[in-house]
Amino acid sequence: MKNGVINIDSARFNQIIAEFGEFEGKVPMALSRAINRSVSSAKSEAVRTVRKNYTVKAGQVNKTIRITRSKPTNLEAVIFSSGASIPLSDFKVSPKTVNPRRRTAISVEVRRGSKTTLTSSFMARMPNGKVGVFERTGSFGIATKGSHKGQRREKIEQKFGPAVPVMMNSESVTQAVQRRAEQQLEDRIPHEINRILGVR
Repeated sequence: MKNGVINIDSARFNQIIAEFGEFEGKVPMALSRAINRSVSSAKSEAVRTVRKNYTVKAGQVNKTIRITRSKPTNLEAVIFSSGASIPLSDFKVSPKTVNPRRRTAISVEVRRGSKTTLTSSFMARMPNGKVGVFERTGSFGIATKGSHKGQRREKIEQKFGPAVPVMMNSESVTQAVQRRAEQQLEDRIPHEINRILGVR
């Protein structure tokens, strides 16, 4: 799954290179550095904006984002997010603890400011020790492990929220990230060209 793609294209740079005449051989290096600085800044903006809109942790956003960096011979860079749906328990959930006797509905806030009440869901601890939000499926089977092994039990299903690529692909996020990349690029191009030409 690869969504939330932000591109910095090479087409606009040909005119800049041509303007420098005898120095045009050095300009691609400067442009490449400027592009790479801008996509790094765009990545930070992506994490910030996703977290501004969703109750997800920064680390979970960060680990899904990859950057294909520019080279002097290929003045193009791509920032994209690739990852699976995130367990609902990793968003803002209340209560977060496991209590089989509890009958309180679970409150979930995936998108900031938009709470949902799950009346038929509950918190349960998985074999790996992690706690998740689950829902009964209405179908039954024989348990194959755990304290209920061999017994007929109702199957439960873990609930998930959106994947980071889906969050990044929302209009508010893509616009903010693209805008940040373009602003940073405009700021860095003169600086990097002056630097590589030895101009202070």
